Amino acid sequence: MAKVLKTHADSFVVILLGVCILYIVYFQTSLSEELKTGLDSPVLFPKLLAVLLIGLGLLQTIVRQKNIANNDSASVEDEEELDEGVEPNNKRLWIGIAILISFVSVIPILGFLIASFLTMLGLVYLFKKVEWYKAVIYSLTCSLIIWFAFETFLKISLPVGLFGI
Repeated sequence: MAKVLKTHADSFVVILLGVCILYIVYFQTSLSEELKTGLDSPVLFPKLLAVLLIGLGLLQTIVRQKNIANNDSASVEDEEELDEGVEPNNKRLWIGIAILISFVSVIPILGFLIASFLTMLGLVYLFKKVEWYKAVIYSLTCSLIIWFAFETFLKISLPVGLFGI
């Protein structure tokens, strides 16, 4: 059982996140029943996101289980060699979590565009070793696309910081 949890932990986290979003949407929205249904409902996007996360988590679990079944002939020595390659101190993971926590805390001060640009820049530079100009272009492009999608298509205003951006 511990091996199953260790092997599929990331899938379970994605599924749990989807279930939590569905739970929050169902119990925390105080909309009338007619506003909760339909294509223009404000809860449609969170519901779709939750179902997508649950589906992706289940798909990831199934694919990983098939890969494990196909590679059952691997010896215990091979598994030990794979475990040796795992970084024992997940320093980059904790730095990434700290960057995301700081993102949430600086959104009211810097606004969404600047905060998301700096966060993506930090995460791209932390997890992918790319040239600085590619990281800047990627971060700026993604931040602008997300801002444009929320402002234009979803009609959701994102936080504006002290600089008016």
